[in-house]
Amino acid sequence: MMYIISFFKKVFSREKRRIMDLEAFIRLNIIEAAGLGSASEETKKEFLQKLSDLAISRVFERIEGGLSQEKSREFYRVFGQDGDPDQKDEFLRVHIPDFEKIIVEETLLAKKEIVDVATKTNVI
Repeated sequence: MMYIISFFKKVFSREKRRIMDLEAFIRLNIIEAAGLGSASEETKKEFLQKLSDLAISRVFERIEGGLSQEKSREFYRVFGQDGDPDQKDEFLRVHIPDFEKIIVEETLLAKKEIVDVATKTNVI
């Protein structure tokens, strides 16, 4: 799974022309919405890392849940440790054509989930 998460992070940083990169997208009002406006930079950084991890996990689960068992095996093969970036892009284009939409939706849901928890429990 770490290889897949690593790939997603690379995709987020590579797709700046088509979608906002993950960190900038997450920072968009999330610090203030979570009540961290006056928190230390270290606290903000830790918060953003947790949110990034949650969003990536949600994207991974949604993609995996939408694939057949055969395509899931192919997914793991293609996204293995030394997978070819062109094969990865092709797999996403063919089998997960709404990849960017999934990223946006799951990131928004992760943001909402964290802000809801933070405001209800005053943890943040």
